[in-house]
Amino acid sequence: LQIMVFHYTNYIWETNFWWNRKVRPVWMSAVFGFVFWITYRYYFFGKNATRWARRASEEELQERALMNKREWGYDFGYKPTLERSRKKKIQEEMGEFYVRPTTYAEKWMVDTRSVEELLEEENNFKL
Repeated sequence: LQIMVFHYTNYIWETNFWWNRKVRPVWMSAVFGFVFWITYRYYFFGKNATRWARRASEEELQERALMNKREWGYDFGYKPTLERSRKKKIQEEMGEFYVRPTTYAEKWMVDTRSVEELLEEENNFKL
């Protein structure tokens, strides 16, 4: 019985020793490496992506910008072609009175004068 206990405890000791000395550094390194990779990617992905995108020459960037350039807005991107299109019917009914998308200043600001014009008017104000 005593020999068996010795072999059992010796097996446990050797197994624990092997796990602690050989296996634990491997999986702990893998876990810490993964955490480092996720953290680095979270904090520096935008910076690295910008750096990689800016590796192109200035001429290549300008060509890419010209290739991707388009007029923005719903009206510029979509022209009704179907006969049953509601937008097409509205445009036909309203004719020249159909209002195209307006700029921010035209839509939301009542006074569209520049700052210089406002300051000049304020300086020339007389009671």
